[in-house]
Amino acid sequence: MSSSIQAHVPGQFRNGAYERNDAENGDPNTLFLLQSNAADNTNEFIDTALPGRAFNVGNMTHQDTDPKFGISSMYTTGAVGVSLETDSAVFDWSQDFTVDLWYKWVAHGAGVASQILGVWNDGATNMAWLVYHHGDQLWIGTNTNANGTGYTWFTQITNYAALTTRTAWHHLAIELIGSTMHTYINGTLVDSQVIPAAIFASTNPLAIGNFVNEAAVPTQETTAYYDEVRISNIARYNGASFTPETQPYVAY
Repeated sequence: MSSSIQAHVPGQFRNGAYERNDAENGDPNTLFLLQSNAADNTNEFIDTALPGRAFNVGNMTHQDTDPKFGISSMYTTGAVGVSLETDSAVFDWSQDFTVDLWYKWVAHGAGVASQILGVWNDGATNMAWLVYHHGDQLWIGTNTNANGTGYTWFTQITNYAALTTRTAWHHLAIELIGSTMHTYINGTLVDSQVIPAAIFASTNPLAIGNFVNEAAVPTQETTAYYDEVRISNIARYNGASFTPETQPYVAY
């Protein structure tokens, strides 16, 4: 890995670097945008949509070995413990939303499952939603009550291999429209499921690369690269396949 250093400036990607956004280019529907264009092996993370956001940083770092855009991407090692977490109180999971990201999978943890991201813990209480690998499947989970008995798993098998090709980056998105959860891989709509009730307003943090209560399930970490992790307060794709962006996202 090289030791080149470039400051991370939140905002638009122009001329090989991020610049601050302006109102003309802004996107007010972006509530969270985590991007990487930083020095190798550093661990300062900035929410481009809300630059003052605090992060609980564990084993997630910026690495220059396999950037998607710019000079780096985010990498989580699969080690036991926190990967990267942040407060999720700003998000209303009961209303339409979209979560999308670029993702390059490397390996499961010691077990057969590994979390990609979500607002979830060990499956006990206070959960909202989760995206994770389990064996040869990609699972999308939602929960509808405080005690954790209202969770439902939606399973997509056919397109799992496309997402977990270790030599390529892939675009992953989940989208809630009303009571229907859509899942997309590389812009292709691969699954649509009706959830039984509104997603629970969890107070757990948003966790990337591991469960919130990871100590209870210490074999389910993921080793992977991430970039352009975005959460929006609208359904961006309206249940239809799309072509993923070829440039970094822009936040308001």
